[in-house]
Amino acid sequence: MVTRKQNNRYYNQRSYRSYKKGISNRDKLVIVLICLYFILKILKEIMQIIVTYYYVFIALALISLIICYIRYNHRFTNIGSTDSEKNAENCYHSEEQLSPDAYQNELDVESENVEKGNKFERYVVDKFDDKLFSIVEWTTDMCRKHNRYVESDCNPDLVVRDRTTNETFCVECKYRSRLINGFFNWSYPDQIDRYFSYSRDRKIPFYVVLGLGGNPDFPIEVFCVPLQEAKNPQIHIDMLRKYYHDQQRDFIWINGVLK
Repeated sequence: MVTRKQNNRYYNQRSYRSYKKGISNRDKLVIVLICLYFILKILKEIMQIIVTYYYVFIALALISLIICYIRYNHRFTNIGSTDSEKNAENCYHSEEQLSPDAYQNELDVESENVEKGNKFERYVVDKFDDKLFSIVEWTTDMCRKHNRYVESDCNPDLVVRDRTTNETFCVECKYRSRLINGFFNWSYPDQIDRYFSYSRDRKIPFYVVLGLGGNPDFPIEVFCVPLQEAKNPQIHIDMLRKYYHDQQRDFIWINGVLK
């Protein structure tokens, strides 16, 4: 038989357990609410940073788009060059004419006829004042007149001596009527390697004078590019404009630099 005292003890124990269980649930709820509070606070701070420095994020997004565009454009240019007809610029690698397979390995160089090339060379020579400069060598491409290989045809167009300092330097002249995808296609890898060898063997500076647009005897833009900056067959117009030459002025040689 259960006494009243035992019955009261049983109900007190149940109430105590319920009380403990209720406290535990409230603690969990408080912890959850505290976590939510801090999460919302962090999100608020992040939103404030975004609102305050939104222009930084916009700039980063624009930079990313520009990088993607440049990579895509460069890839498109390379694909176009590979699929285009190859040109060896009338100069041979050996004593025999290049085979069709060898031509396929050459970089696409925009073809300009002989007369345009000659006109631009004369334009460049006229820019060297005879009182200040002496033309030491002026290469004539004999392979244009005969199918026999001539080693000197692969030399630079001009070797010029500054009368004031007696310093000698090379000049290669290239004219193009237009750019291809923003690039000036001026030569091909093997020929560029020969130019470097020529400059290194003779220990003289080497410059590439490039004419763009207009007519070969009066181009719209002229650039005097050191060979070290023209080591690639294709040069972007942004790089060329660092070496812009004013067509209204003759060439000058200052401190070993052609301007």
